[in-house]
Amino acid sequence: MIKHSESRFQFGAEGVAIGGYLERPVDELIESQAATALPPVGGYGSARVENFRHRELISIKSARTVVAGRDARLHEPSVFSALATTIVEGLDIMGVVTADRVVARLTLTQKGDGFPEFSVEGSYFQGLRIKGEPISPGASFGPLKPHGDEQQRFRSVSLATIIGRPDSHANAISIPDFGTIYLAELISAYHTAHLTMIRVEFGCAVEGKAAVCAVGGQGHRIP
Repeated sequence: MIKHSESRFQFGAEGVAIGGYLERPVDELIESQAATALPPVGGYGSARVENFRHRELISIKSARTVVAGRDARLHEPSVFSALATTIVEGLDIMGVVTADRVVARLTLTQKGDGFPEFSVEGSYFQGLRIKGEPISPGASFGPLKPHGDEQQRFRSVSLATIIGRPDSHANAISIPDFGTIYLAELISAYHTAHLTMIRVEFGCAVEGKAAVCAVGGQGHRIP
C-alpha cells in the first residue's frame, strides 16, 4: 500500500566557494570550487578544496561548503529547516582583493504555513583588504525581514556599506585598471534567498566576472 504523508517540504540549499568566467585575455570558465547542493528531501552534503589557483589571477588556500536540511516534526510539529555555509580562507584576486577568511551562512526555517524565514547571521569578513588597505565594511548580518505585499516579492539589497573611501559607493568599490568589487549582496523573494559575499566585475586587461562565497536556500511546503 502506498503511503501518502499529510505534507512534505521541498528543500533547497547550495553553496559555492568561488566560480565565474573570463573573457580576456582568454575566454574560459573559472570552474566552481567546493560546490554542493542539498537533495530535495533534505539530508547533508559537503565539499572541500585545497590550494586552488586559476592561472596566476585567483587563488584560495582552502574552502569548504556544508549544506543540511531536515524535517523536525518529530521534535517540534511542522518545522522544517535548512542551512548552507561556505568558508573561504586565504583569498587573493590579482593581488588587489585579499582576505584571511570570508564566511557566508544562510539558514531557512519553515514554521507552519506561510513563507520561510531566512537569516544570514554568522556571515562575516576577516582580514579583508583592498590594495593592501584594511576594509571593515559596516554590515548587518542577521535575520531577514519578511516580505510584505506583492510589490516586495523580489528584492536585491546590500548588507554591507563601505565608508571613508572616495572610490566607493554603498557596497561597491571601483578600482582603476582592475574593476569593481561588490560586497555582501542579497537577492531574495518569497521562498528563496541568495547571498554573495564578494562579486568582482573585472575591467582591465582582464575581463570577466567572479563570485566568492555564495550561498542560497529555498523551500516550499507541498500539501
